[in-house]
Amino acid sequence: MPDRIIVAFDGSDLAREAFIHALGVARAAKLPVLAVYIVEPLPLVPPVGDPLLAFDPTPSIIASPEEVAERDAERRGAGGRVRGRRPPIPPGPGGRGG
Repeated sequence: MPDRIIVAFDGSDLAREAFIHALGVARAAKLPVLAVYIVEPLPLVPPVGDPLLAFDPTPSIIASPEEVAERDAERRGAGGRVRGRRPPIPPGPGGRGG
């Protein structure tokens, strides 16, 4: 014959019903109840001083080179899109672009 009733409880409705049932069985059998409360484990906390903890990448690190060039052009007042623009090719010998 058991000498006690152990019941786990996590706060859910099903666990609540099981707990009530375990109390009834314990009362009828005149046994003590050992309730075990179950909780979710805490997330792993990074150690103090972890360099990646304070790392906040700026948009220029994440952005593509085209986006960075476009943003810089807008900041300088160039307005419009920069994507696809290339500097003019200076004329080579004979007056043609080289």
